[in-house]
Amino acid sequence: MENGPGADEHAAEEAAAEREATDATETAAEESWLKRTGVPLVIFVASVAMIGASIYSYFNRDISAPVAQADGKRDGRSFLSVVDPMKPDRLVIKYWDVIPTDVIRTGLNPGNYENIRPVDYFGSDNCKSCHEEIYGDWAGTYHRHTNHQPEDTTVKGDFSAAASLDYLGGKATFYRETIDDREEFRMRLERGDVTRVYKVTGTVGGRSVQGYSGTLLEGPEPEDHPSRHPDGHVHLPFEYSLKRGQWSLPVHSLGGAVELTDQERADPFDENGYVVGFNKACGVCHTSRFFGDWLIADSGTSRMLHHGLHEDRRQLAFLLGPYLQDNRPDLVDPAERLLDVADGRIESLLAEMDNVPVGYGAISRGVACEACHYGCRQHSLKHSQGEKLATRYFASSTYAVLLNTEAEVAWGKNAANLNFMCARCHSDVRPRFASGASTWHGAASSDADRGSCYHPTGSNLGPKNQLTCIHCHDPHADSAQTWTATPQQEDARCVACHTEYENENVIREHTHHELNTAGSRCMNCHMPKIVEGRHGVLRTHMISSPTDKRMLEQNQVNACNLCHLDQSIDWTLDQLRKWYPTAVAVAAPGEAGAEGEAGEFVSEVRLAENYPQRDGKVGLGWLRGRHAPTRLAATAALAEADARWALDDLLARLDDEMLANRKIAQLSLEKMLDLKLADFGYDYLQTPTERREPIKRVRDQVLATAADAEANGATPGEAAATEPAPSEPAEQVPAESDPTPSDPTPSEPAPSEPAPSEPAPSEPAPSEPTEAE
Repeated sequence: MENGPGADEHAAEEAAAEREATDATETAAEESWLKRTGVPLVIFVASVAMIGASIYSYFNRDISAPVAQADGKRDGRSFLSVVDPMKPDRLVIKYWDVIPTDVIRTGLNPGNYENIRPVDYFGSDNCKSCHEEIYGDWAGTYHRHTNHQPEDTTVKGDFSAAASLDYLGGKATFYRETIDDREEFRMRLERGDVTRVYKVTGTVGGRSVQGYSGTLLEGPEPEDHPSRHPDGHVHLPFEYSLKRGQWSLPVHSLGGAVELTDQERADPFDENGYVVGFNKACGVCHTSRFFGDWLIADSGTSRMLHHGLHEDRRQLAFLLGPYLQDNRPDLVDPAERLLDVADGRIESLLAEMDNVPVGYGAISRGVACEACHYGCRQHSLKHSQGEKLATRYFASSTYAVLLNTEAEVAWGKNAANLNFMCARCHSDVRPRFASGASTWHGAASSDADRGSCYHPTGSNLGPKNQLTCIHCHDPHADSAQTWTATPQQEDARCVACHTEYENENVIREHTHHELNTAGSRCMNCHMPKIVEGRHGVLRTHMISSPTDKRMLEQNQVNACNLCHLDQSIDWTLDQLRKWYPTAVAVAAPGEAGAEGEAGEFVSEVRLAENYPQRDGKVGLGWLRGRHAPTRLAATAALAEADARWALDDLLARLDDEMLANRKIAQLSLEKMLDLKLADFGYDYLQTPTERREPIKRVRDQVLATAADAEANGATPGEAAATEPAPSEPAEQVPAESDPTPSDPTPSEPAPSEPAPSEPAPSEPAPSEPTEAE
């Protein structure tokens, strides 16, 4: 039923007829809910006798089939049916004009509680009076400051007159300019005779790095170019490293969700080098969007499908057209006949909702209270009147009908809903290791979802499968940034569910390591540090076993050799076979599993293919391999272990073909050797030509003094950094004239006999924080 004159009278008649036909005592809220069907009275009355059969057939249907297909009539045009191909029971259907009767009748009645429309949102300041302590914690967190207007108090980058960065033969300058008595921030990019000037319109992040959004003020691009739109806001190509105190550029933003070599990366000074829309790519998480608007945008729906509101098998039917008419009348006129709207226009509306500017589609910049808790106006107003009204932990609306679920499951404070709050943002698509774990940060929820402990219904292990993000992280504080848990406290969080490990003897039998050593810590084995972060390597959130045959077969970072870096893969497999014979078995050529079929066996064929030197040190093999994420994780692990026997290969990573790997190599080696590579003229942003001589200076000085430093009781870094060789300005050469980066091949053959591993430290250092930026 279209909105317009007479709509209320028609709806009232329809509701009255329905009550008479069914002889039910339905509430006023249910009447409002039924109005959304839009089905003419005669069709609705004729349908009453079929409701029972429809309900039965619905709940006994094939769950992989769509709930309702478009039939071209007035009983529902299903414009979009978005299905996660990996899990067909995760389904969001966007209906344009009406939700069919059979669908809405089998859905959950939301009553009169609405929490997804713009009008349902009240603002974080209205939470403070009742939740003062939580509000105070949140106000100082990274979540609160993920996005701001650019002001002196919010901009953390160096925009002084002297701030600049040379890259790929171009120069980026960062400065301030006074316009109409207001100081604005500018980013100027110059190379050759081409200049581009951007106005900074917002901050992005601000914990370890701070990026910026902006619009193009000056440049060769035409006036209708996306980067010039005053509300378009592109993510600007350079960011400021707060930990290093210098300008840099995003390691991955130029390449999206794939790993790119230097030769493949976009050039920010090029004509088509860098146009990433902030509102769609960044604003979906760095601002607090109304959930209804978020559902319409593809950037929202796609994130919803990345995470499992798993085995409760819920589905959501969203009423797109009436939502826009009622809540976004500037986009769809309330008097407009929805059936007359062409599919092409609907597609353009979806694209428009994907790119809505801050201030239109968001309650505020940054991650506000209602970014997670949905609209709380009704909750807040009721409490101000002395009444109690609990919030709901998932979408509740007459525009969004939930199917295949019960009220407590749909709206309760349960594992599925709590984890989805985090997954709405922490579920980016990333490259993966062989195990399925993401190789770089931003996908903690997706990884957790693939692991062993995050299944809300606990179908396999009961309560042990119902872990939530907030079991370890306080969402109202910067628990990831200021991780203070000791190894004992970390273990205790695991033992809270896995109570059998309260017994120390059971721990010894399970880990085969002494208590209070690195090998006895839950997270070191089940959440090892393999994920690339902004300034280091972080723990994966895909909880898995060190016996995962995929990582072992593919010569990718396994938890055992992250500690025993100097041991061979055969040594590792021998230990695992002794300790966990049912979990790890190696199939010899010709035996079942030898070709790597799915099953218990570790394929001897794949081991032979992926380990050129089976008796060599695994750590060196990782550094020399062709899998970039493995090289990166190994670089950090070897440097943290102070593995001087790998120093030559570690220095070779300063010339890695991947920018991210060079960054981690520089940071790791500077910490390991206690020196600054800038003193040698090196920076990981340099082209192969620019970094060639600085690397030579580093290598010559560090390796030449390493033996003497150790003999004198000092670190090689102390000796090398005392009087670094004078660095010369690196010649600026455009990327296209640079030779192909050095290939990550071995710099020397691995020793045939691995050195015996050193005993694990009695108390490992606290785990690194999880980075979300």
